[in-house]
Parts: sequence; C-alpha cells; structure tokens
Amino acid sequence: MPPSRINSRDRVFLEVNRHTDFRRFAAVTNRVNEGQSFMARTSTSPPRSSGEFSSSQKSPLPTVKPDWTFIATLFGVSTAIKVLLFPAYRSTDFEVHRNWLAITYNLPLKSWYYDETSQWTLDYPPFFAFFEWILAHAIVAPAAWLTGDWRMLELFADGYDSWMTVVVHRTTVIMSEVVLLRALIKLYYSPKVLPLETTSAKRNLLLGATFLNPGFLIVDSIHFQYNGFLFGVLLWSVAEIMEGNDLLGGAIFAVLLNLKHIFLYLAPAYFIYLLRHFCFQADSTKNGTKGLRVASKALLSTFDYPNFVLLASSVLSIFCISFLPFLASTPSAPLAHLSQIISRLFPFRRGLVHAYWAPNFWALYVALDRALALAFRLLRLPIDAEAMRSATRGVVEDVRFAVLADVRPGVTVGATLLAMLPSLVHLYFSSGRSKNSSSTPSPQRPQVVFLASLVSCAFASFLLGWHVHEKAVILVTVPLLLLASIDPGYQSFVQPMNLISYYSLFPLLHRSNETLIKFTILAAYMLLTQDLFAKGAPTTAQPPLLTRLHTRAFPIVITLSEFILPLFAPAWAFAPLALTSVWCAVGLLGLWVQMTTNTVSDASKHLKNKTA
Repeated sequence: MPPSRINSRDRVFLEVNRHTDFRRFAAVTNRVNEGQSFMARTSTSPPRSSGEFSSSQKSPLPTVKPDWTFIATLFGVSTAIKVLLFPAYRSTDFEVHRNWLAITYNLPLKSWYYDETSQWTLDYPPFFAFFEWILAHAIVAPAAWLTGDWRMLELFADGYDSWMTVVVHRTTVIMSEVVLLRALIKLYYSPKVLPLETTSAKRNLLLGATFLNPGFLIVDSIHFQYNGFLFGVLLWSVAEIMEGNDLLGGAIFAVLLNLKHIFLYLAPAYFIYLLRHFCFQADSTKNGTKGLRVASKALLSTFDYPNFVLLASSVLSIFCISFLPFLASTPSAPLAHLSQIISRLFPFRRGLVHAYWAPNFWALYVALDRALALAFRLLRLPIDAEAMRSATRGVVEDVRFAVLADVRPGVTVGATLLAMLPSLVHLYFSSGRSKNSSSTPSPQRPQVVFLASLVSCAFASFLLGWHVHEKAVILVTVPLLLLASIDPGYQSFVQPMNLISYYSLFPLLHRSNETLIKFTILAAYMLLTQDLFAKGAPTTAQPPLLTRLHTRAFPIVITLSEFILPLFAPAWAFAPLALTSVWCAVGLLGLWVQMTTNTVSDASKHLKNKTA
C-alpha cells in the first residue's frame, strides 16, 4: 500500500504488528473498533517513533546471545599471550603489590595502613586491601605451600622476585581479569547498550578490542598492575546504568571508589546523572519546558525523597563496610586511624608531575618552564637551578619551578572542575527522567549522554589533575571505545586517541627487549580498531586537520625518541621522555578541545530545543 494511502487505523495495525504479540494486537484492535484512539490511551504526548512506547506498553527488546565459542577462544588466546609475557620487564609496582600481599597476610588489620617495613606502603582504599588479602590467602599462600617458597609472602625492606613469585603474581592478574571479561559480556551483548542492528561479529570485535586493550597488556601484563580487574568493576557499573538500573550502578561505583580512588575523577558525572535521573520524578510534558522550569525554579517539588534516601543509604553503607573494620580495630583512636588512611590515599605533598611527565597540560607547562630557564641562562639571568631539577622528580614537596609560577593542588582541582563543566551542564539538562523515554539504544538517551560525560570527566582529570600518572589515560580510551560504538559522532576520535595514548605508555617499557613487543601490540590494535569503524562511520566524522597532521608526524617523533635521541645518553637521557610526553600532550590537548567544542554545541542545541 503506498504511504499516502495509509490511514490512521492502518498505522495502528502496522505499528502494533512491529512491537507486540498477537494477543496484544487483538486487544488494541478492539479498542480501535470501539472508537477510542490507541495513541490517546497509551500516552499524552504526540505519536512516537518505534521504540518509544510508555513503560506499560513497551515491547521487550530482543535478546542478544553471547558468542560463547568466541569468548572462550578469546580468553584462551589472551591467557597464552600473557603467559608468554611472564619473563618480560616488571616495574617496581611488582614489588609494591608483593609487599601489600605480605602486609595483608602477616599483619593484623590495625597495622595495614601503618606498616613502613618497606617504602612501598599500602596506599589504596580498604576494599583493595581486602582484595589483596583474598589473593594472599586463596592463591599465593597455597602456591607458596606447594613450592616451598614462603618468602614470596614475607615482609622485606628490599624486594623479592624469585621466578615462582613472578609466575604466581602474574597469574593473579590473569585470574582477576575474569571480572573484566564478565563485565564486557554484559555490556556488549545487552540489547539496551549497543544499537540493535549491531552484528554479532561487531560485538565480538568490540569485546576483543577492549579485553586485549594495549593499556591492559602493557600496564598489567608487563609493567604489573590490576587495572583489568578494576575496569571490570567500572564497566559493570556502566552496564547497569545503561540498562536503567541506576541504584545498582551507583552502588557498584561506590564499591569501585573503595577499590581505587583514582576513579573519583569520574564521580562528578555519576553524581549529576544519579541526582537528576534517579532522584527527581519523571517529566512527561510535550516540549520539555516544564522540565527546564522545574530545574531552575522548583526542583524540590519534583524531588524523589525515597529514591534519594535509598541511593544515599546504599552508598553510605558501602563506605561503612569498607572503613568500619579498620576503625573498629583501633577502638581507642578510630579517628586517628581514619586520618592515617586518608593521608595514605591523598599524598598531596607529592609533586605536580611524575618523574615521567604524563602527556597533559602540566607537561607543557613544565616544558615551557625549562625552555624559559634555558633562555634565561643564555641571557645570563638568574634562575633557581634546584627548582628546575625538582619539576621532574615527583618527590615529596617538590613543586617548584625555575621561571613560571608554582602550581598548588587547589589550582589543579579548580581547573579540572572548570574543564568538566560543559559536559556536566549538558548531562544535567539531558538526564531527567521521562515517562516517554525509550529503552532503544540511541545517542540521545540520557545514559549515552552520561557515558559521554564520563569520558569528558576522565579526559579533563587526566589533562589537568595533580600528580597524574601516564597510565591514567586508560580511563579515557576504554569508555571512549564503548561510546563510539553507540554514537558515530565519536568514531573520529578513536584512532588518534588510541595512537597517542598507547604510544605515550611506551616509556614504561624502557628496555630494548620489549621494543618489538610494544610496537607489535600497538600496530595490531590500531589495525583492529581501524577495521572496527571502517564501515558505517559518518562521512563528515573526520579528525580535524591539525590532528591529522599531528598523527602523520608520528613516524618522525618515534624515530627520534626511540632510536636517535637514546644514542646521546646519558647527557640527554631525559630527552626521549620529554619529547614523547610533550608531543603526546599536544595531540591529546587538541582532541580534548575538539571534543569539548562538540559537547558545548550539543548542549546549546539541547537547551534551545527545551526553550523552543
């Protein structure tokens, strides 16, 4: 039947046939025969497109079955690769975690955050300390008993890294990544996360691209950390929110904060989204002006007090479960114990930048200070030489600069929050509950705006935070891949972001033995993600010209930093690191500016639509 010939009754038949079973279809037909409008009975708003039925009339989304054969193969191949990397370089983080295992295995609870036998003191939140306790008792202690190598669980001032210790500890990393794999299965095979037309092959590719992320391979499987496990908890939280389970998603994020406090960078996005989407009643007006008016003048009239109490209670309960055992272990001085834990978690007396500058705004600030200091020397002007050296050591109270003004923690916090503001404003006005909201995945859903804000908060924190480690860039790249798979507008950021971010991790593997490994990992991943978004990307979604030029110059930078400048060591020992840091910082800053510009544009359009 031609479209022009379809009357209102036929439209009802077609629409219902698409979204309901036969019984519901018959029920609607009876209503039409009685002269009642179907759309008037199901909604007070104008007719909606497919997938936008009210909650009482929504058709269940089709199930997406995980490809268990692919998943099992992926885990097997991943495990084999990581086992082959057992002899590879390991950083001091290996001894850090070995010492934490020893602390939690040998000492009473009250001593965990006070022990200073080693310089590698426990400085992660309580849940991670309990995680180390579980690993020590469930995996490491049985392995020590079987091998007779109990020294792997002894407290030393110096390190201990027998081959069996290396094998056991690297195995704990692989085993902990089951949490990541489970979260990815929940994310990428959920009908409420990716667009429904996403093929099984693409879902598999996305899962594989995240699970075999170069950041996890370099930082966890070689350098040695447990980021895969931690990101598994993060992505589990994101999956729950994407599926509409706000309370559970918020509770899991509270657990994550008690595992590693670096995820506080993401807390503003969680706070705004949960406040607006979970703690305010739904608005079903036609044009949204009521929602805007409520937001500005009468928020309390729509505040959902039961939901707020429920959310606050769940979060506070999790923090109590985390901290109370330690406070109870020292009943005579619980506040002193709490102060001790907090002082370990937030060592603001460290320098602005780490020994290897993370590629962010402050790396450029330090580089400019060094360039000005060199100019001052040539002009024979007085400078503070000790301050110039302090900018690279990242040690206690080392925050002085030779020429430029010193930067204090408060400045970085203020700058970070200011950089987050555009995305948080956009999130606030986009995440209100609606009775007419759709569960069909689309870039306009509040949950997708939340995910975009999550990426923005992570990016701003990485670029402007205090004493940021280069490894924190994974906080941006992992959720960005998920975001790009939902919103094609972000696909143009993925490849340059991957190249810059993961190349910036190369200095972590400074031995020549790992040169081929790290280049192979990066090249394989770039090819994988290029194929992932090769089809279906918007023709206008191209990286900005400066980003393309920056990317094309990478071979020159790689040649200089990896092969030419090292020839001038030890005189120019820091030059390769400085070049890598500064060059990657320029690229990341450019991507952030472009991403923030897009966010401001989207927010402006959204506000105009609300007030129209």
